[in-house]
Amino acid sequence: MEVIRGIPVSPGLVIGRAFVLDDAVERIPRRRVAEAAVPRQLERLDEAIEAAVHDLECDRDRVAESLGTEPAKIFEFHIGLLGDKTLIEPIREQIRNEQVTAEFAVSEGFRTLVNQFRAMGNEVFRQKADDVLDLDRRVLGKLIGLRENRLAELDEPVIMVTHELTPTQAASLDLDKIVGVTTDAGGRTAHSSIVAAALGIPVVVGLQHLTSRVRDGEQLIVDGKSGVAIIRPDEETIAQYERDVEAMASYQLGLRELVREKSVTRDGVAISLQGNIEFPYEIESVLENGGEGVGLYRTEFLFLTSADAPTEEDHFHAYKRSVELLEGRPLTIRTLDLGADKYTQKQAETPERNPFLGCRSIRFC
Repeated sequence: MEVIRGIPVSPGLVIGRAFVLDDAVERIPRRRVAEAAVPRQLERLDEAIEAAVHDLECDRDRVAESLGTEPAKIFEFHIGLLGDKTLIEPIREQIRNEQVTAEFAVSEGFRTLVNQFRAMGNEVFRQKADDVLDLDRRVLGKLIGLRENRLAELDEPVIMVTHELTPTQAASLDLDKIVGVTTDAGGRTAHSSIVAAALGIPVVVGLQHLTSRVRDGEQLIVDGKSGVAIIRPDEETIAQYERDVEAMASYQLGLRELVREKSVTRDGVAISLQGNIEFPYEIESVLENGGEGVGLYRTEFLFLTSADAPTEEDHFHAYKRSVELLEGRPLTIRTLDLGADKYTQKQAETPERNPFLGCRSIRFC
């Protein structure tokens, strides 16, 4: 038995089998092609990008339907990156000048950019590295014929174990098959963590070397509240956590019976219980669990799920949807709490020297 501590992102307890998703693409060997074959390599690159964009559009539409428009904007950002000439043109130039295969040029170009972002030591750029890595996997997958998704072959619920969870993977999780998520890397405020937490399953990130310690199919316990992953738990530990899971289920069932009761203290003082949200679609869960309104709508997530700062129209539609779902119940909208630890859009590509004292939060208003 081995206990590894990480960063709790989404609470909950789960006991299950590990599914190690080590889908980092192997290093692609450098292979030269004949000069006459260069146009075909450029065509293969264009075809792979076109296919990746199509997949992204499908994922965007599916996520918009299930999770709402805000999380779906992550895919718009990725689609925009694949259309960015400053990213794609150097790859095309390498194919032309060095007569290499499309897959080698993609691997070199994307991984170089990933390493540059990670070396900058700034959370803004580390998150952009995750976005580029996501695209690297997608485009290379089209070029070298990787299996679309090992998750599609699952026949039982599992706990995902991966080095890092990209925003695309987080937004695309099938909750019928994934009952918990653990990662070696990541932080509580990363895009992928924000989306994964909204799914309502236990999530622990920052476990460092979990992928190298656990094997496919081994038993794993994930405690999303304390940020703990237990590999190959002994019988006593399993029994204890099974009791905890049962106790939590019983407790939640008891709470469900109370959701329609009035919130009144013993001496007759009425208390309004309200929930905090990041996305309008969460309002349905608040109401189902007895919430009487939204105590705080954290509108900074309108910024965090898009490549660009949201327009006035974006704000309007999000707030309008919230009002409609609440049907007259209270809604408290926080203008935004957009600190330097969160802001990751184009305006932050050249960070201020001291962003915590710069243009942030109420100064945007």
